[in-house]
Amino acid sequence: MGKIQIVTDSTCDLPQAVLDKHGIHVLPVMVNINGKDYADGVDISRDDFYKELKNLDNKIGTAAVPSRLAQELFESLPAEDEILCILLSEDLSATINAVKLGADAANREITVHDSRYVSLGLGYQVKVAAEAIADGGSIADAIGAMNEIAERIYVYALLDTLEFLKRGGRVSSVQAGVGSVLQIKPIVKVENGKVESHSRQRTAKKGFKKLIEYGNFHGKLESLAIIHADAPDRAEAVRKELASLVQGEIIIVPVTPAIGVHTGPNTVGIAGVMVK
Repeated sequence: MGKIQIVTDSTCDLPQAVLDKHGIHVLPVMVNINGKDYADGVDISRDDFYKELKNLDNKIGTAAVPSRLAQELFESLPAEDEILCILLSEDLSATINAVKLGADAANREITVHDSRYVSLGLGYQVKVAAEAIADGGSIADAIGAMNEIAERIYVYALLDTLEFLKRGGRVSSVQAGVGSVLQIKPIVKVENGKVESHSRQRTAKKGFKKLIEYGNFHGKLESLAIIHADAPDRAEAVRKELASLVQGEIIIVPVTPAIGVHTGPNTVGIAGVMVK
């Protein structure tokens, strides 16, 4: 009998050490810059990406994992192995559909789990699934572990500008222009599989304070990830403010380019797992 292979996508933001420890396969979402496609986390470094992102003349966007890449991965895995694919929310990307098409082309049976999250909201679920399987669990056990932890996860992000939401079509040019004049700092939350506007603050200082309030509101944490887009100093400031809440580990993670496209630089966020 074969083993269970875990596949996720590059928006999971898990540290490489975790991916390597559990042998987790990562399919890249595509980042498009001025008509050229880059495999997220493979073809372009975070530093180079943020240099390109800051140039507002650039046309930058994202696309789902190509089905041919999923097909190639599935064809490379032993025929006797089971495959569990844990992916970002179907409401945010066509990746789930693309992966299913890749499985059909490879003539492989796969189990697809929609995490209903992105970034570490997805990553935490991948991690507990891998741990369940490492302990001898089945795919059903892994899904049970993911469903349980998903009820305790929250993800917020404080954006520095509305410009990149405008470029992604999530707010109008008028809204973005007014936001720029008023120095609006939006806070978004991943909720019900979608990225929703949670509040808008008038200054960066007020935005930071409100983000910390949201973190404190959820109380004690099993673990916490501080996620940021080219903003390590802001991430460290958040860590200091919320460290007393955390019983387990705290990690600081630069978001992958496929997420940074939509948040813009200087974004900082929190992905927490509340205690049981």
